[in-house]
Amino acid sequence: MEEFIEAVKAWPVIIQGALGSALFWLFSAVGQWLTDKANKSTSSFLKKTRKSSLINERMRLKALKAQGRDQVLYASVLIYRMSRPLLIGLIWMVLGLTFNSIIGVFSIIGYLGSLYYLFIALGIVKAINYEGDIDARIKEIEETLEDMKNA
Repeated sequence: MEEFIEAVKAWPVIIQGALGSALFWLFSAVGQWLTDKANKSTSSFLKKTRKSSLINERMRLKALKAQGRDQVLYASVLIYRMSRPLLIGLIWMVLGLTFNSIIGVFSIIGYLGSLYYLFIALGIVKAINYEGDIDARIKEIEETLEDMKNA
C-alpha cells in the first residue's frame, strides 16, 4: 500500500487532482446510493421515513415540471426541507470532533452519523431525472400519502 501511495505522489499534480476528484465523486455517488437503498428498505416499516421520502420526491417532481417563478419557489422548499438533515449532520460532525479527544471510537460514530445525514440532505436536492409521466407519478404519490394519512 505504501508503494502505491509513493507511486501516486510521483505523478504530476494535475493527475493527482483528477484522481482525488474522481475518488470524491465515486465516494459521493456510492454513499448517496447506499443512503437511498437504506431509506427505501427502512421506509417500508417506518411510516415517518416513507412519508418524508414521498413528500421529497413529490416536491422534486413538481420542481422539474414547474416553469418560471414556480421553479424558484419549489427550489426554496427543497432547500428548506434539506436544511434539517444538513444541520443534524453538522451536529453529528461537531460531536465527533468533540469526542475525538476523549474516545476515538465515539468520533468515528459521530462521523458516520454525520455522513448519513449529509447524504440524506444531498438526496433531497440531488439532480432530478425522471423518465416517466410526471403528472401520473405525482398523482400516485399524493394517493399514497392520502392512504397513509387515513390509515
